[in-house]
Amino acid sequence: MNRLRSQFRSLEALFSWWRNHLTVGGKTVTVALLVCTPALGAFETPLFLLFAALLSLLMVVAWASRWLHPQIAAHVVAAETVPCGEALELNVHVTNVSTFDVYDLSFELVDAPASWLLEAGKPALARLESRGSAKLTFAMRPTQRGVFAYPRLRVTSTFPMNLFRRWREVPLAGELAVLPEYRSLAALDLSHAAAEHLGEQLATTVAPGHSGEYFGSREFVAGLPVRRWDYACWARLGQPAVREYTEPQYPTAAILIDTRVAQQAKSHEVLEAQISLAAALSETLTQRNWRISFVATAGDIFDLSGAPLSRQHDEILRALAGIEPADADEAWDALNKLDEARLPPLGVAIVSGWDEPCQRLHDHLSVHGCHVRRVFVAPTPVVDCVLQWNDIAVSLPDVRNGSVEIQ
Repeated sequence: MNRLRSQFRSLEALFSWWRNHLTVGGKTVTVALLVCTPALGAFETPLFLLFAALLSLLMVVAWASRWLHPQIAAHVVAAETVPCGEALELNVHVTNVSTFDVYDLSFELVDAPASWLLEAGKPALARLESRGSAKLTFAMRPTQRGVFAYPRLRVTSTFPMNLFRRWREVPLAGELAVLPEYRSLAALDLSHAAAEHLGEQLATTVAPGHSGEYFGSREFVAGLPVRRWDYACWARLGQPAVREYTEPQYPTAAILIDTRVAQQAKSHEVLEAQISLAAALSETLTQRNWRISFVATAGDIFDLSGAPLSRQHDEILRALAGIEPADADEAWDALNKLDEARLPPLGVAIVSGWDEPCQRLHDHLSVHGCHVRRVFVAPTPVVDCVLQWNDIAVSLPDVRNGSVEIQ
């Protein structure tokens, strides 16, 4: 069949036009026209008139459908992020930018990712006025993590008389981030590491003249801003006094994910489990008021120093959604070059194995005062001599079931 198609390219194009541009009614009229074609040689009046009528009908309808071709502008109004596996309604606002009303419109998303499980059925409009707008809703359920550009919107019209099918594809600007699916950690206890490596930084410190919680008042010292005068204390003591405030110093950490995928059957599944575990770790740390300085992969660093604590977990989920497998030669180069001042006292490394690049990174971070806690993720329960006394090994079922304990 493929050889025949290669020999008759023109026939293939004709068959494609037949399938895509003619409706059932158009195909019926075309077949009737072909049946009447022998009448041209015989000059039989009834068949000749029927042939002329059918040909005139096709020509007029083809011209009208081309002239009234829909000209549509569209844009998406939807959430920028959606958790993996959660239902989403994608609202598309369409506008008729032509000077004519358009009729018999149907809409579909072209080349949508296979992981977007779109519900059956196409939105349709019987009429859209000139310069008029309408809202379309596409119901779907994304089943794969990632950042996806919106597909094209195909607008199809069968007006007039439902004989020809005309369409136009409109690009949709923007992208949708499908967040990783994860289960909360069963337990997390980093208090020993925090106490050992953060020391007194876990306590609050007094910072006169800065915003924060009121701590107390003391005597005025030259150079303090006057907006912090404590007039009530001044009147009570008979000498100038200023207010003092406390600034809590939250414990800080970093999340490291080894995204280098080995040539193994379950390597992709392991990477997704690592990302899910990182999301669960971010959720728990944020709930306990830990500041996460950055999320680092084998080839990139996502800086979170400017994100407020209330938005920290959301920013991390958005970063995790866009993580791609790294090449083997991307051996933590960006993190090894990171400024020492930006390194937190504690880093949690989520890895699937331990090799020379990982050991070099571990040594580099340890020299600069960053303690690394290793969490190994493997398809099956890990029993390996590479584990040290403070290492943790989890399996893929542990990550899926939410039974991971980091202590």
